[in-house]
Parts: sequence; structure tokens; C-alpha cells
Amino acid sequence: MTQVDDSLGQSNPTERGRRDIDPRWEPAGLVRDRLIARFSDPESYSVGWVVAPAGSGKSRLLAHIADAYPGPVAWCGTPDPIPRTGAALARCVAAALASEPGPGPESIDALNDALGNGGPPVLVVIDDVHLVEGSEAEGALAELVVKTSGRMRLVLASRVNLNLDLVRLRVSGRLIEMGPEDLRFRTWEVEELFRDVYGDPLFPEDVAALARRTGGWAAYLQLFFLATVRKTQAERRRVLGSLVSRSQLVREYLGSYALAGLSSELQDFLMRTSVLRRPTGVLCDELLGLDGGSSRLLEELERRQLFTERVDEETYRYHPVLLSYLDAKLVETLGIGAARQEYQKAGLLLEREGRAEEALAAFVKSEDWQGVARVLGRAGDAGAGLGEAWIDALPPDVVKTDSLLLLVRARRVLARGALDQAAEILRDAENAAVSSAVAERCRSERERILAWAEPSRSTGDDWIRVIRRATQRHPMDAYREALALPGLTGRFAEGCTALLAGNMRTATRVMRAVVGHPEAGSAIVAGAGLVVAMAGTVSGRRLAKGESERIQEEVEASGIPWMDRVARAAVVASDPSAGEILHDLVDACEREGDQWGAAVIGLVGGVASLSEARRAVRAADPAADALLRAARIFDELGAGVAEAVTWAYLALAELAAGRRDAAERAADRARSLSASLDVPIGSGLAALAFGLLFGDVEQAAAAREMLQSQGTWEWHADLAGVDRSERSTGALPAPETGDLDGSSPAPAGVRVRCLGGFSFAVNGEVLDESTAKPMERALLHVLSINPGECVHREALIEALWPDADGDAGVHRLQVAVSSLRRLLSSGGVDGTQILTRDGDAYRLALPEGSDVDLRNLERAMRQAATARGAGDTDAEEEALVTAMESYGGPLMPADGPADWVVGPRRQVQATVAEAAARLAALRLDRDDLQGAAEAARAGVEVDRYRDELWKLLIVASERAGHHAEAGAARLAYEAVLDELGVCSPS
Repeated sequence: MTQVDDSLGQSNPTERGRRDIDPRWEPAGLVRDRLIARFSDPESYSVGWVVAPAGSGKSRLLAHIADAYPGPVAWCGTPDPIPRTGAALARCVAAALASEPGPGPESIDALNDALGNGGPPVLVVIDDVHLVEGSEAEGALAELVVKTSGRMRLVLASRVNLNLDLVRLRVSGRLIEMGPEDLRFRTWEVEELFRDVYGDPLFPEDVAALARRTGGWAAYLQLFFLATVRKTQAERRRVLGSLVSRSQLVREYLGSYALAGLSSELQDFLMRTSVLRRPTGVLCDELLGLDGGSSRLLEELERRQLFTERVDEETYRYHPVLLSYLDAKLVETLGIGAARQEYQKAGLLLEREGRAEEALAAFVKSEDWQGVARVLGRAGDAGAGLGEAWIDALPPDVVKTDSLLLLVRARRVLARGALDQAAEILRDAENAAVSSAVAERCRSERERILAWAEPSRSTGDDWIRVIRRATQRHPMDAYREALALPGLTGRFAEGCTALLAGNMRTATRVMRAVVGHPEAGSAIVAGAGLVVAMAGTVSGRRLAKGESERIQEEVEASGIPWMDRVARAAVVASDPSAGEILHDLVDACEREGDQWGAAVIGLVGGVASLSEARRAVRAADPAADALLRAARIFDELGAGVAEAVTWAYLALAELAAGRRDAAERAADRARSLSASLDVPIGSGLAALAFGLLFGDVEQAAAAREMLQSQGTWEWHADLAGVDRSERSTGALPAPETGDLDGSSPAPAGVRVRCLGGFSFAVNGEVLDESTAKPMERALLHVLSINPGECVHREALIEALWPDADGDAGVHRLQVAVSSLRRLLSSGGVDGTQILTRDGDAYRLALPEGSDVDLRNLERAMRQAATARGAGDTDAEEEALVTAMESYGGPLMPADGPADWVVGPRRQVQATVAEAAARLAALRLDRDDLQGAAEAARAGVEVDRYRDELWKLLIVASERAGHHAEAGAARLAYEAVLDELGVCSPS
């Protein structure tokens, strides 16, 4: 095997024999960067394990991984004959590695010895490893995984979970795992597949429906394309409407390929239990009249990845495509009468368990309309959040006479954005209601919808109507109202109203907190993520790729089509090639009767298009066209606040296009609306436009002041095409500087400690807080955990004086600021320079070079992430050690459970625990067992509920031979699990 080293040492090893080895691995289809990027750095992993059902796109993914790999690649496709012994497997891999034929090694050890340690890491790709299941070769494969040499990177694909020991790799962070959920095509990927690969694009609403109904299964998407190629859009939609239940292509694929070789016992079990949709072992036993054994069969189905996914410890989920196939098979096998009885039995079991969605689907299949009505009557929200398959199967005559079913249908129409149609259905539901309570519910929901559809409707005080009021007038007043609203919906309203008021930072901060709230449902998480994406688009802060994909996935999971369209627009808007996509999305909104969606997409797309025009990527005309269209729709909707902002952006777009008269008209309209409706961002943008149009110094200064107070001056100056040198001279004076990264004169050396206790030291002398009042100290603490950042006065008042009304709160804040400035001045700094005001916000403008422990921690974590991305584990370990050393204890412990500190305190603890876990894993991988145990122990002291740290501590102690310490850690870990009510691992 010396040939291996020679061949891999050639000058251009990347292309060595790739397509000559096996032409079947030629990369084709959609290149999915979100998956391939995880394998791009050879130093970040040792083994990749891809396991998913047939037709999930595993082989194509492997081909793309191999094609993108920066070093030499050895491709092991499906061998013939299949290796059944360890020696055969070793020879198979060696044959892929060797440049010339020859005798191969007879064992995995010999294979590793022959590969050696010199030269670049080589990627070994082995497809279809499930074929070795149950043979001696499976054991050899497990040995190869464990003994993967420092030079080898192993990527395996399988249809089943084999008996491989992946624990060590998983703990050390050297394993990349992908399953069916990872391989599932997301909505945007379905769109790209049909547009870029098949060259046969779909309407946006058809893309969403196809992704939802197929569960993103790759094979099904291709089968749909084959079934609809060269068909008209109308014919395609007919196929789409029936593809789940009547596609012969899919049934043949599942029956003869994907499920081929399945035992009769498992096939019958799948068919009989499909009526439960999301089965558990207990429910399956009861349905089938068994004393036990169903849990074992479900585990086997999951292990074999037969379209069966584990949801939690007891519950599984069958893939929607599989359910359709099994439904037809059940009727064919038992007959329609017996199949209905099976569904009715399942419906009764599911109803008893309180699982409304599955019970409804089962009762519809059994045509038990009394069961449907009974479940809907018990569902406190009349079907809200339920799936749609069951209602699609209802006979129209049943729906039109039942108020609750009409209510559910109205909500589905509302989810598409068709407000007028939803209100009309709710009127029918109200008329059909036999219960006054149901009639009142229908009337209330109709009034709420009409408040958004008809500008003349009055609005109330609930959180939805507060948001609506913020679209009409005085968004800052609505923001203050939202601050007083309780609970999660109150915070959601706070984020929306902040967005409408132009405070993008607050909107982003609040909505990210909503997304992370443990009680947030899928719809509110999706909505909050959508606001984050929109705030980023209209303030120039592009989301990280991972965050944008997460937002799209959350919106997709919510099942709300109008939100899906807006999210797609917000994410793709900054792409130079997005013009056609945005146009298609607006057209889709208009087909659905979704005026709000069309207007919002026009605004978001127009602003992004203007930004790209400034970079000479696009012309400004598309931006102006989109914004004018959006402004007119907002006018029709009575959304004066959004209209004012849109006219202001239109003025900048017209300026960019060289149309000064049109720009002046748009700016005048924006200024007039903003003044009458009190829209801060609209006034600022209008002033910016007039400053540029006429060289008006006062207007330019007003623009800078207003936009700077919202933290968007620099972005909007870029958007307007203001040269940076002009921001400090002439009509556009430069914004103030003086934060941590600024260039203002440094008054004195400042050292701030917030971790483990608070101290504020100037030139080594600690500021004496004892003379300050409690709220003055609290104000200093709030600003200290956000050094250099503007904190709006409303946020400060809410944190420190939540019970004070508007004027009283402002007065108390002003008094506290004045006192705190005097306190800082007594400590040797100029209090007015350190505690500055920017509009309605305050900040702690520390001099350059200030030492802040929180910033030290954040800087070290950024350095660790950069080092990890570069594959420099030494630098990563050093940065993680620095991060751990920066942590002196909990954030502001003396401030106890104050609302303003609890969230940041938990975030800091999570950051330090993450650093400890990563540091422990790095050291464990290097056999620095004592160091790994110390890092894990330090992490447990910070966050005793972090499962990963306990496991790392136990493993490190055991491997170091410290069995007593490992035993003590195991007992402590079990005590934590008992405290949480979680069964300890066996």
C-alpha cells in the first residue's frame, strides 16, 4: 500500500482519479450549501455519519461533499460484490485510495498503517454502508470509525443506524451527524431546485404547498417533476392537489424500492398503526390488542429509518408521504368499511389522550362527523394550530352548516393573508352558530380582522390591536402601550411597535428574546423571527446565514403562508438576483388577496434594492417602482406610519435615479405624513432627502440627530449615497463618537467589573457607590452591562421605575442621570463625557482602551470561534482559557433577581458553560484528562443543569483512572436529573 502515500502526494491530489474511480458520483442536482459547508473544514471533524431513508438525497450529498472537499478524495460507491468480511471491506477502501491496482491490506489496522500520517487529510466517502449490516464487515466498519487515523476523514451514508460506537467522537466534537430532518428540502430549496436545476419554476404558493405535503423528501420532489413536466400551471396544480393520495409513481417507489425487503410483520404493523399518525408503543398495543411489543417495533422502524422519526421518549411520527401510501394500502387490504372502523377506533383512543389534531384526522377518515364536532367543541381554540389534512377531507355540506368548522376554515384563509375572505367566512360562521358563545367568538375574530382590512374600524386595547394602531399613527405611543402589556404577547407587541417607530435595535433585541422564550408557540416564534429579519433588512444589518436559515425554517414550520412569503422576501432581498423572486412573491400575494404581504414585501424589497443600487449592482428604478407600489397599498390599508416611511425611502430612491422633482414630491409627502402621525424615522428620512436635495444644513443636521438617536444614521447615510468625508463637513456633520471603539479623547483609564460583583475604577481608584441612591446605582449597573450601547429611556424607565407613568418616569430618570454624572465626576472622570445622551437614549461612553470584563469575555469567545473556524485548536484553547478566566462569577450578583439583569445573567452563564464544554472536549481529544476534568468541573459550577458538562467530567475522570471522582460526579449528575424529573441514563 505504499502506492497510497505516493498517489496522495502528487502535486494536484484534489482531482486525483475522482471521476475515473466511479462515474456515478458525478455531482448533480441542487448544491445545498447549508449541508456541504459543515464538511468544508477537514480539521473540524473526523467522521461524518449520514443516515436517512431511501430517496432522501444521501448519495447526491456525498457527491457534493466530495466535489467541494479541498484535498484528496477516495470514493467508495456501492461495491459489487458487497464486502461481507473485514478483509473485504479493508480491500474495498484501499482500492479507492490506491492510484493503481494491486493487493490490498487484510485488516483495518493494516489499512491505517498503509495510509500513514504524512500528507494532507484524505476524504474517504463510503455510500450505502447499510448493505454490510449483520456481517463481519459491519464490525470492521465500526473498527474503522473508532480507529480513523489523523490523516483520514471518513464520511458514511446509510439507510439504517448500524452498530457503531460514535460516543467518543460525539463528545469530542469530531462527529458530524445528519438525519432525515437535515436532508429535508426546505421551502427555499424546493424553489431553487425547480427554478435552477429543473428549469421549470413554480409559483411561490405552489412551492410552499409542495414542500409541506411532501415533507421535503427528495425522491418525491423529483417524482412530482417527472409527473408534471411539460404540463400547464393549471394541470400542475391539479396534480399538486392530489399528489399525496393518488400518485402512482410514489406508490410504486415506496412499495418496490424504499420499503423493499421489509418483513411482513413490520409491513403489517406500519399499515395498521398509520391510523394513529403519531404512534406510541402503548397506543399501538391498545389499538392492535397486544400485551406489548409495539415499542420494540417502533424502535426498529426508527433504526431502519423507514420514514419514522422519534418525537420524544415515547412518541414517533410517520412521514406524510408514508401515511398517504399506508392509507391506500389499508383500504386495499381491509376494505373501506373495515378501514373506517380502524380509523374510528384510533380516533377514540386519540380523543381520550387529548390529541386533537390526530383525533380529527381519524374521525374524518372514518366519516364520524359527531366525533369531529365533539373534538372541535373541546378544542378551546376551535382547531387553532391543527393540521390541514383533516379539514380538506370534509364534505362541503358538512362544513358550511357547522360554525366551528367554518371558524377553522376562516383561520386557514386568514393564514394565507386573505382578510376579506376570512371575514366573510366568519360572518357565515356567526350566522350558523347555535351557541351564543361561539357566535360571539366568531364576531370578535371578524372585528379583529376587519380592523386590519378596513382603516375606518376602531381598535381596542389587546396586543394585536395595539400593533395595528402603531401602523396608523403615533408609533411611540403604541410602543409605550405595548410596554405595559403583560406576558409573551406583550413583548411581541413591544418588538413590532419598536420596528414601526424605527428603533431597529430594540425590535431586534426584544424579538430575539421572544424567539428564545420557552413558552413561545411556533406562530409567535416565526413572527418574531420575521421581525428580526425585516429589521435587519431595513437597517443594513445582514443576518448571519445560520440565523436566516433558522428563521425561514421556523416560519415554514408555523404553516402560515403569508408569513412564509414575507420571510422569503426579507431573507433574499439583499441578493443582487432577487428582483424576479420578489416580483413573483408580490404577485403571489395579490393572487391570494394578501394586500399586507404585497406592501411589506414591496417595502423590504425596495429598500434592499436601493442598497444594492448604491453598490452599483442594480439600477435604482426597480427600487422606486417597488416602493411606490407599496406606498399606495399602505395608503389603501390605512397604514399611515408604514406609508410615511415608504414615501421617505421612495424619495431616496428617486434621488438615486436622478429624478429630483419626483424625489421632492415623495419627501414632501413623507414629511407631511410623518409630522401629522408622529413617525420619527419618517421625519428623519424626509429631512435627509431635503438636506440632499437643497443642501439644507438645518434639515441635514435634523436628519442626523433623529436617525442617530435610533442607531441608524450611518446605515441611512450609506443608503442615501452620502460620502463619508461629507458627514463631517458641510451640510452633513459627522455623528458623535466616543464609545468603546471610538476615537474621542480618553479622559482616564477605566476598569469596569460586572462579573462576581460590581466595581468602577478610574486610574486604580474604585468609585464609592455608597453615597448614591439605590436607583442611581442600578442605573449605573444597567448601563455598565451595555457599555458603549445606547439604551432608550423607555427601556431604562421600564427597568428601574416600572410603575411610574410617562412624565414621572422621565423626571426620575433625568434626576438619576444628573446625580450619577456628579458621582462619576467625583471619581476622577468627566461625568458628562462618560454618561452621554443620544436623542432619547443614554449610554456609558467609556474611553478607548477601557478594561471591561464583559467585553473581555465576549472578545475571547469571538477569538475562540475564529480559531475554531481556521482549525487552529491551540489558539482556540488559549482563547477559551482567557474566557474562563474573565468570568469572576454571576453577573451583578448584588442586584439579585431584578428583571433587567436576570436575562443577561443567564446569557453570560450559558456563554461560560459553552466555553467550558468546548475546552473540556478539546483537552479530552488531546488526552489532557486532568485539564478536561478541571474545565468540565468549572463549567458545572457555572451551570449544573448542562448535561454535556457532566458527561465530559465523568468520561475524563474515568479515563484518568480517578474512579472515585467519576463515581461522585455520576451521583451528582443523577441527583440533578432526579431534581429535573428526568430518568437517569442507563
